[in-house]
Amino acid sequence: MGKTNQYDLILITVLGVAFGLAFIADLIGISVATGAFFAGVLVAESKVQNIAKIITMPLRDVFGALFFVSLGALMDIKLLPSFIVPALILIAASFAAKFGNVFISARVLGLHKKISARAGFGLSVSGGELALVTAKGGADVGATSAFLMPMIGSMTIITTFLSLYLIKLGWKITKSATPEQKEKKKDKDSRSDEQ
Repeated sequence: MGKTNQYDLILITVLGVAFGLAFIADLIGISVATGAFFAGVLVAESKVQNIAKIITMPLRDVFGALFFVSLGALMDIKLLPSFIVPALILIAASFAAKFGNVFISARVLGLHKKISARAGFGLSVSGGELALVTAKGGADVGATSAFLMPMIGSMTIITTFLSLYLIKLGWKITKSATPEQKEKKKDKDSRSDEQ
């Protein structure tokens, strides 16, 4: 199929495999997303993986946009004020846990405190898009309550807007030079003095 350069045939085949495995997954009682994931694994192992990746990118973007539109449609904006306080508490707890894990891991690896703090700030403010996907999956199988989806949506909106400011704040807090940089500057200054 890849030798014929018929991109429409490749696209139809990829879509057929994806929808077919998603349908089979639904029939046997597992998540449709799991079936689609296995279809992606099959395509990734095929000889036409590079072509398939390029020609399916527009479809990926369209389906991704539709997915987030459908998630947004599930949220009741009138209830948003009642979710802000719990969302802020969960955001603070999530930020503290991620920052602590990254900072401690970086220190264990021998990095300086300031570099560890920068890594902590940079990696602890990631958005909650994956949390939305997980919450939607839980709601689909009845494992989560109706309260969870709007709250996670609120968290995602807040973290999306706060992330840039928190990263800037982290860089301002850790702005002074690290000992390694100071040592390099000393060595450079001493060499220029010798010359």
